[in-house]
Amino acid sequence: MVDTKNVLDVGACYRFSSIAASYDDASQSCGAKGGFLADVRKAEQQNLIGQSIAASSDVSHWIAGKVLPVSLAYSDGSGISDEFQWSSSEPAAPCDLCLLLDSSDNYLGKTTSCTELHNYVCQSEPKPCGQNVCYNGGNCTSCFDESYNFCACPDGFDGKFCETNVDECASSPCQNGGQCVDDVNSFRCRCPPGYSGDFCEIDIDWCANSYCPFDWTCQDEITHFTCHAPSTGVKSSYRCSSDSCPDGMNCMLIGPGSFSCRIE
Repeated sequence: MVDTKNVLDVGACYRFSSIAASYDDASQSCGAKGGFLADVRKAEQQNLIGQSIAASSDVSHWIAGKVLPVSLAYSDGSGISDEFQWSSSEPAAPCDLCLLLDSSDNYLGKTTSCTELHNYVCQSEPKPCGQNVCYNGGNCTSCFDESYNFCACPDGFDGKFCETNVDECASSPCQNGGQCVDDVNSFRCRCPPGYSGDFCEIDIDWCANSYCPFDWTCQDEITHFTCHAPSTGVKSSYRCSSDSCPDGMNCMLIGPGSFSCRIE
């Protein structure tokens, strides 16, 4: 069987053929791979399979369901689920008919002659892998006699084998020119002077903490702040010291009546 797609759902693996076959040949092909024609019992399951078919081939596919000869049943002999969604003209009167998902009718169920040639959907029960092929702590699940493996990746990793570290910086989460540093399943922002917060979204109000001398005026310059002496009175040279600015900032004398504090 040539396959175009493998899909892992909760509690089941699906394999979609890229070739057409009769119902019986399709059933045998699925069995040879350690599976069986898909038993579609829930509307959600039917929708998932229909969307998967439409994404690649857009043709009708056999699924499990055959009139034997007076009742329609799944591969295990049980009756078709009440939740299965039928086309408006279905199910047909009992005869030698088999069940497919009709691509011309939004993948609703339809019975047709079992000798017609259609693509088909195989189903397999997922099992733990005999050998874990997943990296970075990924959880390995095997289907169809271990001919196909799925890796459930932990947060922060992606790829068929969880080999790729997800780049949390790809969406540029840091604002105001912040530099994004990618970590495993997280990121952090290195903020430019004048900004803080997890995303550098906070414009620091340098003048809120009254760093300037008494009666001096504080001017917020975003990346730094400047202190101006009162406009009246005698101005004298201000001597910068380590106490003139907050920790991590240097004092720069601008003139006899002002100085600024800048990030080191």
